[in-house]
Parts: sequence; C-alpha cells; structure tokens
Amino acid sequence: MHRFLYRSCCTNELSKGHYGPGFESVPSQSFSSCPYCSSPLINLDPYVKNGADKAFVEPRFCNVCGWWTFTATLVDQSHLYERSTQTIAELLSYDISDLATPTHILIEYLASHPPDIYAIAPRKMEQIVEAIYRDHLNCKVELTATTRDGGKDLICLDSDAQKFVVEVKRYGRTNRIGIGIIQRFAGVLLSEGVSKGVIVTTSDFTREARRCAERIVSNSDETLRLELKAEQDFLAWLRALNLEYSRQRGTESSSFVGLQLPPFCELPGSLRSAVMGEEPLSNN
Repeated sequence: MHRFLYRSCCTNELSKGHYGPGFESVPSQSFSSCPYCSSPLINLDPYVKNGADKAFVEPRFCNVCGWWTFTATLVDQSHLYERSTQTIAELLSYDISDLATPTHILIEYLASHPPDIYAIAPRKMEQIVEAIYRDHLNCKVELTATTRDGGKDLICLDSDAQKFVVEVKRYGRTNRIGIGIIQRFAGVLLSEGVSKGVIVTTSDFTREARRCAERIVSNSDETLRLELKAEQDFLAWLRALNLEYSRQRGTESSSFVGLQLPPFCELPGSLRSAVMGEEPLSNN
C-alpha cells in the first residue's frame, strides 16, 4: 500500500461587515503548537499585501511536519470595510493505486517521487497522460473507454486540428515494449485513418521495437509518424506539467494573500502513521 500526505487548506471567515452596527465577528482558533505533531509553531514575519484591498498577513509554521496557519485581514482603500480570514492547513492521506485519488494531486506527488510511477493503476496513468496532452501540450483530448478501446487510449486534436491517437502502457521498468505492440499500433493508425500515433510508457522499448517503428515510417514514405515516449520522456512531461500547475496555483494564491509554502510534507514514520489514523497521536 503506497500512501502519501498532501497539504490542503480550509479558510474560515472571522469577521465581516461595516464598522459599527451589524458588524459580525467569529473568534479565530489559537494555536501555540502544531495540532499534528505538537511541536511549537514558528511565527513568521508578518507582511502587507497591497492590491485593490490591502491585506495584513500573519503566518505561523511548523518546521517539523510542515503544518501552517495564517490570518489575513483585508481592508478596503476607504477603510470602511474589513474582512478577516484564518486559513488552516489540513493533511490528507491518499493511496497511489486508488483511482479516486485526484489526478492533479497525484501529478504533483509523482513529479518529486518518480519511482512511485510503477505503483499507479494503468487507468490512472491514462488520465495523467490525458492531462499532459490537454494542459501541457494544448490538445483537445478524448479518453477512450476502459474496455474495447480499439488499441488506443486517447484520441487527440493538436493546435492545428490534426487528429492523432495515443496508446499508454504502464509497465514495470524491466518490462520493455516489444515489436508486436509496435506492429499492432501501426495497424490501429491505418484503421483509424490517422497519420500520427504516440506510445507512452513508464518503461522503455526494445531495440527491435524502435527499428520496427523506423521501418514503418520509412516504408510509408513518412506519411505515418510513430513517436515512442519512454520513461524519461514521460517524467519530463510530468515535471513540466506540475510546474505549470504550480504557477497557476501561485497566481491564484497571490491574488489573495501571497503566502507560498511547499505543498507536501514528509513526516517521520510515527507521525505519518498517526496522521493517517493508524495510531493515536499523543498530545503530550
């Protein structure tokens, strides 16, 4: 069972409304120590975020397990309105092999833990490649059914509206793709009437398979294109997509309070077990 911890967050409204009658206030939660590992919290330097509304941000951080919280007070430029919020991190446990694990979270995890790509489910691998072609390579993508897919997992349209198909193979590192898969995939391209196909795998291709792909392209007078993407190609795509996702998250966060902290935390084994509910967490 491969599990990992992901740091999410929730935001609570503390106060809102105009000063004077009708002003509502909810007390913030006070943390002197980390609720996950009981370590003392570090008070980071408060700062002011300027924008349409000015925000005064007070962050606190646990340098043992990575948990954090901050309060942000937003005041409009006319000083007639104030809104305070408290954002609290939550540690969530995910199973790598579970199809229910959100794809974008799994991408973020695998980008920094590449050996774990062999633990994901084949269908989840297809969903990750779907995200790569859609969000990184700017293609329109259709993920085919899990059964009777006709030898293709993705049907894509590139930026020039050219159709191509993708076959995804989540194989073990030593289980290299052989000549038979290349020949069958070339038949899929002919039956689909498309001139380009891509095979993406977590392993590699045998020398004979690569030579077979070259012969197929050469014998078609290069009207067919066969692209073979092995483990390192897939991991490079994965890192690039995660970087784009990180930039998007950074833009979204900075529009509010601008607090950027690492999304993952690596806990010691005992703390990891406690957070996942396998044993009680001591408050001592």
